Amino acid sequence: MDGAFLIYNPITGETSAWVEINRKPGKRNHLAFGFDPQSDEHKVIWISGSVEYHFRESILERPKDQVVEVFTVGKNTWRRIDATPPISITYEDSFYVDGCLYWRFRETEHGELEQIMRFDIVTEKFRVIPIPGFVIHTKEYKWSQTVDLTEIDGRIAVLTQTSLWTFHEEVDGDIRWTEEKINIPCDWNGKPELSIEALTGTNLILLRTEWSDSIFYFNRNTKESIRFPISPDCSSWDWDRIGQV
Repeated sequence: MDGAFLIYNPITGETSAWVEINRKPGKRNHLAFGFDPQSDEHKVIWISGSVEYHFRESILERPKDQVVEVFTVGKNTWRRIDATPPISITYEDSFYVDGCLYWRFRETEHGELEQIMRFDIVTEKFRVIPIPGFVIHTKEYKWSQTVDLTEIDGRIAVLTQTSLWTFHEEVDGDIRWTEEKINIPCDWNGKPELSIEALTGTNLILLRTEWSDSIFYFNRNTKESIRFPISPDCSSWDWDRIGQV
Protein backbone atom coordinates (compact mmCIF):
# COMPACT_ATOMS: atom_id res chain seq x y z
CA MET A 1 0.00 0.00 0.00
CA ASP A 2 1.46 3.34 -1.10
CA GLY A 3 1.43 6.16 1.44
CA ALA A 4 1.03 3.89 4.47
CA PHE A 5 3.03 1.67 6.84
CA LEU A 6 2.44 -1.10 9.31
CA ILE A 7 4.39 -2.25 12.38
CA TYR A 8 5.48 -5.86 12.69
CA ASN A 9 6.71 -7.54 15.89
CA PRO A 10 9.14 -10.32 14.82
CA ILE A 11 9.02 -11.92 18.28
CA THR A 12 5.24 -12.24 18.69
CA GLY A 13 4.37 -12.20 15.00
CA GLU A 14 1.81 -9.46 15.62
CA THR A 15 1.12 -6.94 12.88
CA SER A 16 -0.62 -3.59 13.24
CA ALA A 17 -3.23 -2.21 10.90
CA TRP A 18 -2.03 -0.04 8.02
CA VAL A 19 -1.38 3.54 9.10
CA GLU A 20 -1.80 6.26 6.48
CA ILE A 21 0.94 8.83 5.96
CA ASN A 22 0.26 12.41 5.03
CA ARG A 23 2.51 12.19 2.00
CA LYS A 24 2.99 15.64 0.49
CA PRO A 25 3.40 15.78 -3.30
CA GLY A 26 6.67 17.29 -4.45
CA LYS A 27 8.28 16.86 -1.03
CA ARG A 28 11.18 14.69 0.13
CA ASN A 29 9.83 12.30 2.77
CA HIS A 30 11.65 10.34 5.48
CA LEU A 31 10.27 7.73 7.91
CA ALA A 32 12.00 6.60 11.14
CA PHE A 33 11.00 4.34 14.02
CA GLY A 34 12.11 4.26 17.66
CA PHE A 35 11.19 3.60 21.28
CA ASP A 36 10.52 6.10 24.08
CA PRO A 37 11.97 4.45 27.23
CA GLN A 38 10.33 7.01 29.51
CA SER A 39 6.74 6.57 28.36
CA ASP A 40 7.29 2.94 27.24
CA GLU A 41 5.87 3.78 23.83
CA HIS A 42 6.99 3.20 20.26
CA LYS A 43 6.97 6.22 17.98
CA VAL A 44 7.11 6.74 14.24
CA ILE A 45 8.80 9.93 13.04
CA TRP A 46 7.70 11.38 9.70
CA ILE A 47 9.84 14.16 8.20
CA SER A 48 9.01 15.94 4.97
CA GLY A 49 10.52 18.94 3.23
CA SER A 50 12.03 20.47 0.13
CA VAL A 51 13.62 18.39 -2.61
CA GLU A 52 15.69 21.34 -3.81
CA TYR A 53 19.11 20.06 -2.85
CA HIS A 54 22.27 19.12 -4.72
CA PHE A 55 24.79 16.69 -3.26
CA ARG A 56 27.64 19.14 -3.88
CA GLU A 57 26.07 21.77 -1.64
CA SER A 58 27.25 22.42 1.90
CA ILE A 59 25.56 20.24 4.52
CA LEU A 60 24.68 23.24 6.68
CA GLU A 61 23.24 25.18 3.73
CA ARG A 62 20.53 22.69 2.89
CA PRO A 63 16.96 24.08 2.89
CA LYS A 64 15.59 24.20 6.45
CA ASP A 65 11.91 23.81 5.70
CA GLN A 66 11.35 20.27 6.94
CA VAL A 67 8.29 19.47 9.04
CA VAL A 68 8.29 16.75 11.72
CA GLU A 69 5.24 14.71 12.71
CA VAL A 70 5.11 12.01 15.38
CA PHE A 71 2.84 8.97 15.48
CA THR A 72 2.61 7.23 18.87
CA VAL A 73 1.75 3.55 18.57
CA GLY A 74 -1.36 2.77 20.61
CA LYS A 75 -2.69 6.32 20.49
CA ASN A 76 -2.81 6.10 16.68
CA THR A 77 -2.81 9.82 16.00
CA TRP A 78 -0.39 12.11 14.20
CA ARG A 79 0.81 15.35 15.77
CA ARG A 80 3.17 17.97 14.46
CA ILE A 81 6.00 19.06 16.77
CA ASP A 82 7.78 22.41 16.92
CA ALA A 83 11.29 20.98 16.56
CA THR A 84 12.75 20.92 13.05
CA PRO A 85 15.97 19.22 11.84
CA PRO A 86 18.97 21.58 12.01
CA ILE A 87 20.25 19.70 8.95
CA SER A 88 17.74 18.67 6.33
CA ILE A 89 17.59 14.93 5.72
CA THR A 90 17.86 13.83 2.12
CA TYR A 91 19.05 10.27 1.41
CA GLU A 92 20.51 9.55 4.90
CA ASP A 93 19.17 6.54 6.81
CA SER A 94 18.28 6.76 10.51
CA PHE A 95 19.88 4.58 13.19
CA TYR A 96 18.20 3.98 16.56
CA VAL A 97 20.16 3.59 19.81
CA ASP A 98 18.91 3.89 23.40
CA GLY A 99 15.99 6.26 22.96
CA CYS A 100 17.51 8.36 20.17
CA LEU A 101 17.57 8.42 16.38
CA TYR A 102 20.79 9.32 14.61
CA TRP A 103 21.69 10.41 11.09
CA ARG A 104 25.21 10.77 9.70
CA PHE A 105 25.96 13.45 7.14
CA ARG A 106 29.03 12.90 4.99
CA GLU A 107 31.41 15.65 3.97
CA THR A 108 30.88 17.60 0.77
CA GLU A 109 33.35 19.28 -1.57
CA HIS A 110 33.34 22.22 0.84
CA GLY A 111 35.66 20.28 3.18
CA GLU A 112 33.42 20.76 6.22
CA LEU A 113 33.42 18.34 9.15
CA GLU A 114 31.07 15.39 8.94
CA GLN A 115 28.06 15.68 11.22
CA ILE A 116 25.82 13.44 13.29
CA MET A 117 22.31 14.66 13.99
CA ARG A 118 20.43 13.23 16.96
CA PHE A 119 16.71 13.23 17.67
CA ASP A 120 15.84 12.45 21.30
CA ILE A 121 12.57 10.53 21.21
CA VAL A 122 11.80 11.42 24.85
CA THR A 123 12.32 15.19 24.63
CA GLU A 124 11.60 15.34 20.89
CA LYS A 125 14.55 17.67 20.36
CA PHE A 126 17.36 17.66 17.78
CA ARG A 127 21.07 18.18 18.32
CA VAL A 128 23.97 18.31 15.84
CA ILE A 129 27.22 16.60 16.88
CA PRO A 130 30.23 17.32 14.65
CA ILE A 131 32.55 14.37 14.01
CA PRO A 132 36.03 15.68 14.92
CA GLY A 133 38.85 15.65 12.41
CA PHE A 134 40.82 13.22 14.58
CA VAL A 135 38.00 10.68 14.12
CA ILE A 136 37.36 11.11 10.40
CA HIS A 137 40.28 12.44 8.38
CA THR A 138 38.21 13.84 5.56
CA LYS A 139 40.99 14.14 3.00
CA GLU A 140 42.33 10.67 3.73
CA TYR A 141 39.17 8.59 4.18
CA LYS A 142 36.46 10.69 2.57
CA TRP A 143 33.86 8.19 1.22
CA SER A 144 36.05 5.11 1.72
CA GLN A 145 33.92 3.62 4.50
CA THR A 146 30.45 2.39 3.56
CA VAL A 147 29.16 1.94 7.12
CA ASP A 148 27.42 5.09 8.34
CA LEU A 149 26.71 4.28 11.99
CA THR A 150 26.50 1.24 14.25
CA GLU A 151 25.97 0.45 17.94
CA ILE A 152 28.60 -0.62 20.46
CA ASP A 153 27.77 -1.14 24.15
CA GLY A 154 24.55 0.83 23.86
CA ARG A 155 26.27 3.80 22.23
CA ILE A 156 26.38 5.08 18.69
CA ALA A 157 29.65 4.31 16.93
CA VAL A 158 31.50 5.57 13.85
CA LEU A 159 33.63 3.07 11.93
CA THR A 160 36.94 4.06 10.31
CA GLN A 161 39.54 1.91 8.58
CA THR A 162 41.11 0.76 11.84
CA SER A 163 38.88 1.93 14.68
CA LEU A 164 35.44 2.17 16.19
CA TRP A 165 34.77 5.57 17.75
CA THR A 166 31.98 6.02 20.28
CA PHE A 167 30.95 9.23 21.99
CA HIS A 168 29.50 10.00 25.38
CA GLU A 169 27.66 13.16 26.37
CA GLU A 170 28.80 14.65 29.66
CA VAL A 171 26.44 16.26 32.17
CA ASP A 172 27.41 19.70 30.90
CA GLY A 173 26.61 18.68 27.32
CA ASP A 174 30.20 18.27 26.16
CA ILE A 175 30.94 15.31 23.87
CA ARG A 176 33.79 12.94 24.70
CA TRP A 177 35.02 10.53 21.99
CA THR A 178 36.62 7.14 22.72
CA GLU A 179 38.63 5.06 20.24
CA GLU A 180 38.75 1.27 20.09
CA LYS A 181 41.15 -0.37 17.65
CA ILE A 182 39.66 -3.19 15.58
CA ASN A 183 40.89 -5.45 12.80
CA ILE A 184 39.01 -5.24 9.49
CA PRO A 185 40.21 -7.22 6.46
CA CYS A 186 42.15 -4.56 4.59
CA ASP A 187 40.45 -5.05 1.23
CA TRP A 188 37.00 -4.60 2.78
CA ASN A 189 37.43 -0.86 3.16
CA GLY A 190 34.98 0.87 0.87
CA LYS A 191 33.13 -2.33 -0.08
CA PRO A 192 29.36 -1.92 -0.55
CA GLU A 193 26.96 -3.47 1.92
CA LEU A 194 29.55 -3.82 4.66
CA SER A 195 27.74 -4.68 7.88
CA ILE A 196 29.09 -4.65 11.43
CA GLU A 197 27.19 -5.79 14.51
CA ALA A 198 28.23 -6.14 18.16
CA LEU A 199 26.82 -9.20 19.93
CA THR A 200 25.09 -8.02 23.09
CA GLY A 201 26.54 -9.54 26.25
CA THR A 202 29.73 -10.68 24.52
CA ASN A 203 33.01 -9.17 23.38
CA LEU A 204 32.44 -10.20 19.78
CA ILE A 205 31.86 -8.01 16.75
CA LEU A 206 30.54 -9.51 13.50
CA LEU A 207 31.64 -8.15 10.12
CA ARG A 208 30.40 -9.16 6.70
CA THR A 209 30.32 -7.75 3.19
CA GLU A 210 28.27 -8.83 0.20
CA TRP A 211 31.50 -9.66 -1.63
CA SER A 212 32.44 -12.43 0.79
CA ASP A 213 30.84 -15.74 1.70
CA SER A 214 32.32 -15.54 5.18
CA ILE A 215 31.63 -13.75 8.44
CA PHE A 216 34.48 -12.37 10.52
CA TYR A 217 34.22 -12.47 14.29
CA PHE A 218 36.45 -9.91 15.98
CA ASN A 219 37.20 -10.53 19.67
CA ARG A 220 37.54 -7.18 21.42
CA ASN A 221 39.49 -8.75 24.31
CA THR A 222 42.07 -10.81 22.43
CA LYS A 223 42.16 -8.46 19.39
CA GLU A 224 41.89 -11.49 17.13
CA SER A 225 39.70 -12.08 14.09
CA ILE A 226 38.29 -15.47 13.17
CA ARG A 227 36.84 -16.24 9.75
CA PHE A 228 33.68 -18.35 9.70
CA PRO A 229 32.76 -19.57 6.19
CA ILE A 230 29.05 -19.50 5.41
CA SER A 231 29.59 -21.35 2.13
CA PRO A 232 32.66 -22.01 -0.05
CA ASP A 233 34.52 -18.73 0.06
CA CYS A 234 35.07 -17.02 -3.25
CA SER A 235 37.17 -14.21 -1.85
CA SER A 236 40.94 -13.93 -2.01
CA TRP A 237 41.45 -14.70 1.69
CA ASP A 238 43.36 -17.95 2.27
CA TRP A 239 43.70 -17.81 6.04
CA ASP A 240 41.42 -18.56 8.94
CA ARG A 241 42.93 -16.46 11.65
CA ILE A 242 44.66 -13.09 11.86
CA GLY A 243 46.10 -11.19 14.78
CA GLN A 244 45.70 -7.53 15.60
CA VAL A 245 48.59 -5.55 14.15
